[in-house]
Amino acid sequence: MRTDILSIILVISFLLLSGFCNASGKGTPTKQQDIRKVKDIIIYKDSQYYSAFPSVIKTDEQDYMVAFRRAPERKIFEEKGSSHVDPNSYLVSVRSRDGGKTFKWESMGFQRHPLNAFRLPDNRVLLTYGYHHKPYGIRARILNAECTDYAVATEFVLRDDGGTTDLGYTWPVLYFS
Repeated sequence: MRTDILSIILVISFLLLSGFCNASGKGTPTKQQDIRKVKDIIIYKDSQYYSAFPSVIKTDEQDYMVAFRRAPERKIFEEKGSSHVDPNSYLVSVRSRDGGKTFKWESMGFQRHPLNAFRLPDNRVLLTYGYHHKPYGIRARILNAECTDYAVATEFVLRDDGGTTDLGYTWPVLYFS
């Protein structure tokens, strides 16, 4: 059930992104009729995992990266259920290089929870995420425009005083003074 919910959320995110952004990640619909459903697609499904918190980046006209957090589906192990702060969760992504027709799973190579991807003015991508292991806190990485260097990009510790695994969610914004 939860995997199906992620599939729906990812579809919604994908459709919204494709309607709102051009290859540079900029652009806004100007009229109500500019937003329309194109089709339903399932871009990731695995009943052994509980998946949540998708973040979508369009890197060029044909390339989409959807990053999200996944953890073991605890009901398989006859446990009560999954937790959004499961210590065994990690980030993964699916990528489409054909305009969203097909998606391929990719490991992001590091364990963090939940993630937010944000396009910067210079076209690089800022990843912010909670770090749900001691020392609890918030961390970030700056990726290349294609989002291909997430496993090797420098990790910045923004805060290390979280005190608990339930840190909330990052939401980066641009601030101009």
